[in-house]
Amino acid sequence: MMSPPSDEMQMTEHQSQSFLSKTLRLGSNSDSEVVALLQSPLDQAMQAFAPLDRTLFWITVVALASSLVGALLLARTLSRPVSALAQAARRIGEGDYATPVVLDRRDELGLLASAINSMQSGIAERELQLAHNALHDPLTGLPNRALVMERLGSAVVAQRPVALLYLGIDNFRAISANVGLEGVEQLLRIISEQLQLPLRPGDTVARLSDNEFLLLVQNAETDSAVAVADRLQGLLIKPQRIGEQDIAMDACIGIAAYPANGDSATELLRRASIARQDAAQLPGRLQVYVDGRDVAHLRQISLIRDLRQAARNGELSLHYQPKLDIRNGRVTQAEALLRWQHPQFGSVSPAEFIVLAERTGSIQILTNWVIEEALRQLAEWAQRGLVLQVSVNISADDLLGNDLADRVSALLKLYRVPAERLIFEITESAIMREPEQSLKVLNRLREFGISLSVDDFGTGYSSLAHLKRLPVQELKIDQSFVRDLDETSEDAVIVRSTIEMSHNLGLKVVAEGVEYEHSLRLLERWHCDTAQGYLISRPLNAIAFEAWIARSQLPPGMTVH
Repeated sequence: MMSPPSDEMQMTEHQSQSFLSKTLRLGSNSDSEVVALLQSPLDQAMQAFAPLDRTLFWITVVALASSLVGALLLARTLSRPVSALAQAARRIGEGDYATPVVLDRRDELGLLASAINSMQSGIAERELQLAHNALHDPLTGLPNRALVMERLGSAVVAQRPVALLYLGIDNFRAISANVGLEGVEQLLRIISEQLQLPLRPGDTVARLSDNEFLLLVQNAETDSAVAVADRLQGLLIKPQRIGEQDIAMDACIGIAAYPANGDSATELLRRASIARQDAAQLPGRLQVYVDGRDVAHLRQISLIRDLRQAARNGELSLHYQPKLDIRNGRVTQAEALLRWQHPQFGSVSPAEFIVLAERTGSIQILTNWVIEEALRQLAEWAQRGLVLQVSVNISADDLLGNDLADRVSALLKLYRVPAERLIFEITESAIMREPEQSLKVLNRLREFGISLSVDDFGTGYSSLAHLKRLPVQELKIDQSFVRDLDETSEDAVIVRSTIEMSHNLGLKVVAEGVEYEHSLRLLERWHCDTAQGYLISRPLNAIAFEAWIARSQLPPGMTVH
């Protein structure tokens, strides 16, 4: 059965041959239909396309090969710069900022390489700056402690002779108060320049703190270091113009040398620091480390550490030294002198621990304790009928605050002691450190009725002319003028003139350090008011002092005319 005729071209097969067939309707009636079948062998038709097929095949093969070669070339062109960029990123991550990325291209990869090189340079510059800042002082540009200690350690390891100079500007605080922050910065830059003048290539100047510097002098013995230090002091002592002021610096220098004074960087630094502290007590402000000072330094550290707790631990006590009224031969006054019984070092001299207290800011703790203990003792003696005036030493730091007068007033009320029984002794140097502030505090104390005395007169910076401004009633001539007093000595002229001038100013005069009978007689002849010293009595504890007063107003065998 034949399929219905179709007007469309069809492919048919007959006896394993393919034909292209088309059926045409020629006519039809009710019983039949005339159809024409047109067929053409397809194989013959396709043979005309065989050359075209081969051509297309080879075109396809060539196109694929070309595409593959192009892809390989393109991949090679891209992979090399990308690999170079990846390697650069890896080098930067490892800290290598010196090797640039080299890509001679003007496309996006070339721009990326240029950006990476710029970033690499920026990172290298910032790291160099950070490394410099970590080892240098930001204000002066000088090396800091870490760098100078590294160089000192290297010299010690290499066993090269080296000297370490520890320099401090002792009047730096006073300078800062006068010239302000900008002036201080200007001064520090000047100092940093001057410190480098006497040094040779290879030497190092470093800044430790606001007012401390280290100088590392390579291949130098102690003598060479002293010469350098002497030249530095000569440079620093010359006044520098800061703003509208001429500033002169008080430079103290301590020296420690390798191998003479130590065999490690830390030890040399510590010993140079010790020598610098010793230099501050010397007129020349220069000191080479002395063997054995480490022990003394460790003792000082222990004393400083324990001093703040000494009162709480019951280690402090007051001794009282009688003050003789020369005219009537009676003792109505005494000076309260602080004593410290350390649990490890035993009795510590006031000359040692008072200096440490002033240096470390503990002096106000001691002063508060002394004032309260003296008032407590006065109240206790008064209950037993012993009425005295007691003098207490006041330091410069005590005069810098504004609360001293209020604290003393509160203690006077607490112990019910009249203010006139208390005398405050203040040294000339303490008053002259801050004259206006000292005058303000002294006037308030005087308003309460407390008597005031200038201690150690003749050793400070003032003269009798300064006393006109001060609300003081008494002057103590320093014991250095009294101890070996002789009528023909220069001290006799000073003492006699001071007594006369003080009386003209309405001041009483106390001579301390009286140790010989003939000295007392001279003081009596010159109308000195009061004498104090070992001739009258050594300082005594409260019980011994009370017994001494009860036994006799004068030591056995001594009479006053």
